[in-house]
Amino acid sequence: MASITTTSWWKRAYTVDLAASKSLPTDSTKDISQHPYFLGGLSRAVWRYWFLRLTRSGRWFAFVTFLLVFNGAMTLEIQAYIPALYAAALWAVAEGTVYLTKPRYRLHIRHGNRVAAGEILQIEAEVANQGKLTGYDWNLLPTKLPLALDAVAPQGTPLGTMVSGEIRRVRLGVRCPKRGEYLLRGYRVETDFPFGLMNSYTPYWEDHKILVRPAIAPLRRIEIPTGQKYHPGGVALAGRHGDSMELLGNREYRAGDRLRDIDWRTTARMAGSPIVREWREEFFQRVALVLDTHVPTNLRGKVKTEHEAAFERAVSITATIAHHLATGEYIVDAFAAGPDVYPVSVGNSFEDEILDILAMVTTSGSDPLSVIEPQIQAIQETLTTIICIFLKYESRQQDFVQNLRQSGIGVKVIVTPPRGVLEPVSEHYLSVISADTFEGGVEFL
Repeated sequence: MASITTTSWWKRAYTVDLAASKSLPTDSTKDISQHPYFLGGLSRAVWRYWFLRLTRSGRWFAFVTFLLVFNGAMTLEIQAYIPALYAAALWAVAEGTVYLTKPRYRLHIRHGNRVAAGEILQIEAEVANQGKLTGYDWNLLPTKLPLALDAVAPQGTPLGTMVSGEIRRVRLGVRCPKRGEYLLRGYRVETDFPFGLMNSYTPYWEDHKILVRPAIAPLRRIEIPTGQKYHPGGVALAGRHGDSMELLGNREYRAGDRLRDIDWRTTARMAGSPIVREWREEFFQRVALVLDTHVPTNLRGKVKTEHEAAFERAVSITATIAHHLATGEYIVDAFAAGPDVYPVSVGNSFEDEILDILAMVTTSGSDPLSVIEPQIQAIQETLTTIICIFLKYESRQQDFVQNLRQSGIGVKVIVTPPRGVLEPVSEHYLSVISADTFEGGVEFL
């Protein structure tokens, strides 16, 4: 997997060309049926023939052929039509060889099903030539990729010449710029043998879902305030079984001690009064994460670009905090995103659960805090800290935070305002992460 550096992780993870879906796609690996400009069957067929069937040289030669035909049709005084006939004959032969050189193969694909935004999904492929003839100049590449994903090698991964029965193993890469759930539809092996004008290809269809999780910032330290600092639980609570007790040592038996706490081996060595094990209860800090997904829309129901970018920063910050908590002695009791509260299991795998949720979370057109607040209040007696990630810090958010602070819970607020929006005045419990600060790398919160 590609590593994320402090200076470039944000640009690699979330720099998305918002106009890409509105421009003419030229990448033959894309699923053209998802493009808003190609809604009709005829337009899709023309695009597929131009970019899938014709090679780059073939497209240039098509222009040359058009000029020859146009020039030959203008006059009969000179034999200008003869080059046009030669070009047409070459196209006819190339069209016929497309079906003769069609690759026949067996393909086995293996890759992970999760990747972080901005990283490259590594794909291992095993290709076997099942045809009776030798395959020349074979290329392997993904086909019908979602518009948000990019093939690392859009021209394909060369397989070279493969004799009948030969097996070759190669690696492909799919760059995943933006979080979400995507479907990889399949792959194709193509060849431009023998003239280099047209591709002969055979698709291979096999659906694979992948989950692109939000990118994690290189965070070094986060200050987590606490109210009632510790709650019972410890390792046993994290594993949901047994008593969460830590052994302090041994002492002599006293009336009222449990018989199951007697250390029989030590008692036998002492040859005196019974010796019991003494325990103390372990404590973990229990944290709730709240991600406000309310993003305003315009009159047409569309989210502004700057607000969408701010929301992606908020999601990434939430993922970063979850990753940091997973490396310490913390328990995430609940994760609230939008109007939904997700009861995250308190085992050691809560980071995976939260990242999976964040990969799919979307913006909300309505205020979710009115739904979140009563659900958080129902479990606040078990919490030490609540971390809130907002896109704005206005009266509604301020009231929500003040109610939590009055209940004695430690509260930390992180605001990621859209670029150009007035930032709130910082409080000791509030951190403002501007767009410029975020892009430069967030090391402390």
